Amino acid sequence: MRNAWWIGLWTVVHLGCGAPQDNAPYVDFGFLPENTLDREDGMFRSNLSAEEFQSMIDKAYRAFEPVIAERGATLSINGFWTQSKVNAEAKRNGSSWIVNLYGGLARRPELTRDAFQIAICHEVGHHLAGFPSTTNFFNKWASCEGQADYFAAHACARALWRDELEQNAAIGELIEPAGKELCDRAYQYPDEQKLCYRVLLAGKSVGEWFGGVGQVAFDTPEKKVVKTTDRGYPSGQCRMDTLTAGALCRKPADVHSTPQTEAESALQICGASDQDGLGARPRCWFKPTL
Repeated sequence: MRNAWWIGLWTVVHLGCGAPQDNAPYVDFGFLPENTLDREDGMFRSNLSAEEFQSMIDKAYRAFEPVIAERGATLSINGFWTQSKVNAEAKRNGSSWIVNLYGGLARRPELTRDAFQIAICHEVGHHLAGFPSTTNFFNKWASCEGQADYFAAHACARALWRDELEQNAAIGELIEPAGKELCDRAYQYPDEQKLCYRVLLAGKSVGEWFGGVGQVAFDTPEKKVVKTTDRGYPSGQCRMDTLTAGALCRKPADVHSTPQTEAESALQICGASDQDGLGARPRCWFKPTL
């Protein structure tokens, strides 16, 4: 049966997408919809220890603190290991750019260690990924959920794991044939392929949590085609498709430049005409207009 644990637990005001701008503080942009999964905290064995949780946060901070400092802002990535909240969130308060991670999310048995790193990257992506963003009048700075997912795979996870050659090789051994074929089509060199395998596996863990184990796959992309860009939480298959696309795109991710428009975004992100469509943002949430 399809895992729809989050249906009915959240309400999203659909605000559309536009170009990111800095505005008012303290609207949270989470990795998950609002939920009551905190009630289950402690019922399962965690894939992470408190030390690993903090180490992963520190790794992301070291990578992106200088990038955000270039913009005249200060990054805080806060880890609340003892709190049962099952989410992560991005917010801003003036020049303070904030990411909060909660132990309740890190302890979920459905998420692999790498999938939790994707969650961290997703929240950083709300700050840095750029177009398309929410058009909430006071919070235009925040990238849409789909764009934050794409950034997580394309710019963040690949940067954090690029030099972890042994881990990439070991984790990559678990990739299934359909995922391996995609990475091997996108990349020529073995180290690049193995990094791609690792990102795809992390993305599948995220997709399975949203969509259900056995309900998402690399060779069954989401059939939904949106008429306008959807800034909300995509389906499990669509999230997996988005993370897969980010991993497959060979265009260099420029974290030092945040695209404000679709044209600027196209310089950094693969489109339908690039790589035979490999790496293009999925139409299950993104509607190109160029």
